[in-house]
Amino acid sequence: MTNFNKILSIYLCLSMILIFSGDLSAQKSGKNDKIDAEKVAFFTKELALTQAEADRFWPVYNDFSNRKDKINRDRKVLYQYIADNKDYMTDAEVQESLAKFASFQIQETSLIENFNKKFLEILPPKKVLMIYVTENQFKIYILKQIRDNKQIPTRDF
Repeated sequence: MTNFNKILSIYLCLSMILIFSGDLSAQKSGKNDKIDAEKVAFFTKELALTQAEADRFWPVYNDFSNRKDKINRDRKVLYQYIADNKDYMTDAEVQESLAKFASFQIQETSLIENFNKKFLEILPPKKVLMIYVTENQFKIYILKQIRDNKQIPTRDF
């Protein structure tokens, strides 16, 4: 095989990888968009949000959710590190991991406290409390859809 053919083969392989990864990314994005739309409908119905409340609620909730997701992603990295290295960790690394775990709990608690104040500027206290119940109900709903091997439905709530 000549150098040109090797380079051409590598180029074709890389091109195919990029094409397929773009397709997978678009599919994942489409699925996330569908879940996000389901979430908006579910929360709006369960919290009985008025249009005025919804207009103010969603930007604040999305900020809250993104920050909470970041904490959870970081926590997941820690869990994976511990799972991969538990047999080889020094006492110092174990202590550091314990401190990081506690830090994630503190960060999440602080986040909830701060955003409760923001939510209370938009919604009555009962609706603010129901945000957390509704988050749990939505997770159960989505997991049931996945478990039942159904597509995420697009129906009115």
